[in-house]
Amino acid sequence: MIRTTLAALFLAGTAPMALAAPANLDRGMWETEMTIQVLGETVTETLSECMLPSEANSDTADLVQDMADGMECDAANVSSKGDITTFELQCPPGTTFSGGNITFNRKSSTNFIIEGDVTVAMPEGMDDISGTLYADSSRTGPC
Repeated sequence: MIRTTLAALFLAGTAPMALAAPANLDRGMWETEMTIQVLGETVTETLSECMLPSEANSDTADLVQDMADGMECDAANVSSKGDITTFELQCPPGTTFSGGNITFNRKSSTNFIIEGDVTVAMPEGMDDISGTLYADSSRTGPC
C-alpha cells in the first residue's frame, strides 16, 4: 500500500516539472522513466509529454523550484555548476515529504537526469522513511 501511494505521489508531483525543461533543451516529445525506492520496494513508471519551446528555454533554477513546488516543498540552497544543479528539499509539516537532497544533471539538449535522496514524512510518533528517486528524461522526436 505505501509503495503504491508514494509512487503515485512522487510521479504526480514531479512528472510535469521534470518535463518543464531546463535551459537549452530541444522542444519535442520527451519520455521520462521514473523510479522511486522506499522500504526495499521499487516502482518504475514511464511518461511521455510534449515539451513546448517556452519550456525548453526555461531557467534551471525555475525548473528545480517548480519540481519542489510539485512536491509541496521549497528548493533551498540551489547551486549550479555547469550542467549540474543541486538543491535541498525543505518541506513543511503535513506534506508527503519531509526533505531531501536532489541533483538535476543536464546530459545534453536531448537528455537530463534528476536523482536524489528523499525522506517521506510519517504520522506523528513514527520515524520518517528514507527513499531514493531517479528520473531519466530523453527527447524521442517531434510532438
